[in-house]
Amino acid sequence: MIERSPQEAWIVGPAARVRYVNAAGAASLGYPTDALIGRPATEIDTAGVEGVEAAFDTALTAFPRGEPAAELEVEHLALDGRRIRKEIRAILIEIDGYRLLEARRLADVDAPIVAVSANAMPEDIARGATAGFAAYLTKPLDVRRVLEVVGAQLDA
Repeated sequence: MIERSPQEAWIVGPAARVRYVNAAGAASLGYPTDALIGRPATEIDTAGVEGVEAAFDTALTAFPRGEPAAELEVEHLALDGRRIRKEIRAILIEIDGYRLLEARRLADVDAPIVAVSANAMPEDIARGATAGFAAYLTKPLDVRRVLEVVGAQLDA
């Protein structure tokens, strides 16, 4: 799920762990950015597990109705113990890659997205490149190519 408030951007991934946070998001809670990466979001959401699950549920129900994002109010726990209430736009990323690219654009998040698809025709690959994927990998996957692409994104 991608969370976006006026200056902040967060990506919360599997097991509700923080996968990405920009400097403004980390600073708003008094943390250095690297202290939040990999940390369970339930530790910084004052509503705990229930609050994070509710945010995911709200975002999940927005997509079948065709809504691009769910507007949520959350309360985070700052490093110094303060409770900080925020209004965010939550965008669930359990969607196809092209919708994910749009969600990333709406959230103003600068994070590479690599497509993995069985659609391997030249026009499919060209469409992916035009859309803005960092890379477009086709199935069956070549493990060496996957490692090469991931390595390149980590080095970027």
